[in-house]
Amino acid sequence: MIPPTLVIGFAGTAIAVTASTLYLCCTRARGRGAQLNNGAVQNCAPPVVPQTLVPANNPVVLPQAPPQQLVQPVAVVQPPPTITAIQNTQGTTGGGTRVIITGVNFTANVTVLFDNVAATVVNATAVQLDVDTPVHAAGAVDVRVTNSDGQSATTVRAFTYMNPEVQAITPREGPLLAGNRVRITGNYFGPNVSVLIAGRQALNVQRINEQTVDADVPARQAPTPIGQGLNVDVVNGHDHARGRFNAGYTYEPLQLTSVNPSTDTSAGGLPLTLKGKGFDAGTTVTIGGFPVGNLVVVSPTQIDCTAPALPAHGGVLCDVVAVSGGGGAQTATLADGFTYTAPVTLVAVAPARGDRNGNTQVRLLGMGFSTQSMVAFFGGQQVNTVFVDETERLVQTPNVVHPNGNAHALDVMVRDQQNNTSQLANGYTYEAAEPAMHVVLYPAGHDFDSILANGGNDPNLAGQLRQMHNTGALDARDGGAAVQVPNQTYHNHIAGGAGGLLFCRHTHPPHTIYQVLDVTLHRPDNNYTRNLLAHNTPNGMWHPNRGADLKTIEKHDTAMAQNFANVIAVQTAINNTFTLFAVEPNTGALANCDQVTIRGRNIPDNIAVTFGGVAAVCNSVDDTTVTATPPNHAAGAVDVRITETLHGRNIFVELPNAFTHQNFALAALTPAIGAHDGGNNVVITGTGFNATATVFFDATAATDVTVHSSTVISARAPAHAAGVVNVTVTVNGAAQVLPYRYVQ
Repeated sequence: MIPPTLVIGFAGTAIAVTASTLYLCCTRARGRGAQLNNGAVQNCAPPVVPQTLVPANNPVVLPQAPPQQLVQPVAVVQPPPTITAIQNTQGTTGGGTRVIITGVNFTANVTVLFDNVAATVVNATAVQLDVDTPVHAAGAVDVRVTNSDGQSATTVRAFTYMNPEVQAITPREGPLLAGNRVRITGNYFGPNVSVLIAGRQALNVQRINEQTVDADVPARQAPTPIGQGLNVDVVNGHDHARGRFNAGYTYEPLQLTSVNPSTDTSAGGLPLTLKGKGFDAGTTVTIGGFPVGNLVVVSPTQIDCTAPALPAHGGVLCDVVAVSGGGGAQTATLADGFTYTAPVTLVAVAPARGDRNGNTQVRLLGMGFSTQSMVAFFGGQQVNTVFVDETERLVQTPNVVHPNGNAHALDVMVRDQQNNTSQLANGYTYEAAEPAMHVVLYPAGHDFDSILANGGNDPNLAGQLRQMHNTGALDARDGGAAVQVPNQTYHNHIAGGAGGLLFCRHTHPPHTIYQVLDVTLHRPDNNYTRNLLAHNTPNGMWHPNRGADLKTIEKHDTAMAQNFANVIAVQTAINNTFTLFAVEPNTGALANCDQVTIRGRNIPDNIAVTFGGVAAVCNSVDDTTVTATPPNHAAGAVDVRITETLHGRNIFVELPNAFTHQNFALAALTPAIGAHDGGNNVVITGTGFNATATVFFDATAATDVTVHSSTVISARAPAHAAGVVNVTVTVNGAAQVLPYRYVQ
């Protein structure tokens, strides 16, 4: 091994030789057999005379050698650098691209130039250089590595400066307001870049690296189009070179795709989730034109809110409308996207009266009637119903237990599957039973007091009997008073009242009651004046004509006595008596009333009908019914009378206060709210309706107008713009209005 410094002698001279000098010497002497072997010089010069160690303060004297040629020392030269490879051969013109250069013979203080512009050397070893590129114009440049001794290596056109390239943007669409954060990916983004969307500066630009930039999209401003792809530019700050992604970003049209859940009661308040696109911080939402509550824009694709309450109860199919808040308002509509359900509400039964035995088909009118099964209760008796629409169901009235033979009203209730109920007090009336008449005969010769003592008559009849006995007055319905006619033996009185009919015959004097016929009825509101018991008397009358001779009077009395004495004959006569039971319907308008049906028994053919003393139009007659059109009349209850002309005398049967003429008035609309596209059924309640009624919503006529009775009309609403309108009902030229709201 060669020590770092060796003292050798040449021609008697001591010389200090370093390893490098020795190496050079040996290199030059190789031709003569010298060589370097593992750091030891071999065969470099003639053998050196062995040295004799002497003290340090004495000079070394070497033995003399034969004279030889002197070898001059030469400076040592490092090998030049060599570039074998370059990684990352492209980069931004803004510099900063990390490039790795591999090779050999790189020194510590190396210099790297990119087209004569110095790069930043981050790390250097003899075999690898890590450098950041300098700023430079676009294009290919030479890369030169220069060691500290000036030796260099160059790779021609080894690195290419590139302008920015945009390859993708995520997301590619968003709302009109500012703040939608996007990520732009590509290559060659400079250290100081800006982002343009349709030429407008993006906000909060952050360069992640040469391939990634994040930015907030600016708010859309007119006339920037909506729903159309816009150019996205990434621009270098130092040279304004740019990369473009054509049609890379879209201010998306506001879209509303779903509402979940999509049904609530008209009271509102249900939490909802809206899905769509383009929602921004300023987006507003309405359902049916009413703002939702508690609106939160969760993301550009989701809004949470609560359903608004409707101003009136009703089943309404509503549009859901979203309006964006910025960059130019957009509107998105989910047509018929939300349904309000009305509370179950029963407002009318049509007809409201019917047969005592049930099995009458009636309409239940109201709102909130779903397609699901629903039951009805008539006085607690359950029956099934049939769906017609959201405001109508059909039902057959059940056969119920009646407290007595009189007409009586029952509460009607409906119940759906969710146990929602609605009750209409006294909603339906069962007609009275047909009168059951019986006969009580008292023996001749009893006076008034004895008849009363026997208790044969109820107090009402007894009172009438007493009145007739004391005054001789006829019942008011007979239109006059009995006259005490001298020289006539008998007076026959007919009394009708709360208890029924009383036929009484007595004499003056001695005021002895000879015969009493008590016809007691289960119904108190019937009056019978036709004499079917005196068919064999002169002229068929209870009374003999005034001025009749005694023979005629005697014949009359005999016949009457015979009639009254035969109980079976009397009962048969009663059973065949012309009887009236009811008028259906029992209410109507002041004028142009709808046709009514008068029910009875043994109705003769040749009759006249009056309502409150005014002649009605008789349309048809059979043994049990008369159809007639009531005349115009002032408001109030009137008697209904049917008169038969028999033997030249008018005999009438009358139902007191059996029909009521009503003033025209509107009460309510159910529901009073509906969709703008119309089609929903509205139940109109009030009084005084007739078949001439017309219904208009604002200036547009309703369809499917049905006058169910003088108190109920149903009509289908036409389409109309959202807002409050007047519903006008006109009857007999008189008009009344109620408000109705259309919702979007």
